Amino acid sequence: NRFDLIFMDIQMPGMDGVETTRRMRSQEGESRRTPIVALTAHALSSERRQLLAAGMDDYLTKPVDEKQLLHVIEKWALGNMDIHTPAQPCETEDPDRELPVFDPQLALKRCASKQALVNDMHRMLLEQIDEDAIQIANLLADGSYAQLLECVHKLHGATRYCGTPRLEAAARDLETALKKSAPLPDISVATKALIGEIDALKDYDLSSMTNATT
Repeated sequence: NRFDLIFMDIQMPGMDGVETTRRMRSQEGESRRTPIVALTAHALSSERRQLLAAGMDDYLTKPVDEKQLLHVIEKWALGNMDIHTPAQPCETEDPDRELPVFDPQLALKRCASKQALVNDMHRMLLEQIDEDAIQIANLLADGSYAQLLECVHKLHGATRYCGTPRLEAAARDLETALKKSAPLPDISVATKALIGEIDALKDYDLSSMTNATT
């Protein structure tokens, strides 16, 4: 089939987005190149260059807002190549401000002010988080760092939509450490910190997560 535009997730079971893109490019004819835009929750600058080198045309970091999405569609699907994808705002953290376990306004912002989506994101996160904690601890103990990175990346992506800044920051820190092949003691510390934030979220008054955003 032919498509106007493809949004390609990077972490997928069976075949990741990079390999999928390479295979698609190998099957394309000379007359048509389908624009492929990568979607990822977290990518180092070196990884972004690798995505473009693998045959992708652009990339977006989750969560993607409506303005960014419309710009990408206009640029790649409608052919307005003078349109530049707007830079995604960097939500810097104040080092002197203690991050909350849950930030209702952040949750609504990340979910485009859609309360039903906020509730769905919370439900999916909380249904999976106990299993994630066990899997993360076991993978660290087994030294299965590739699988640990995959698990943490998935969790990090989920937290990006949930307004859980402490858990998000801990997942990002461990993902970065794994991607940079940090020393084992650093990975162990980051893993314990992440599991600690999972426990903190579980101990939080979870009913207030929905009530606070209603």
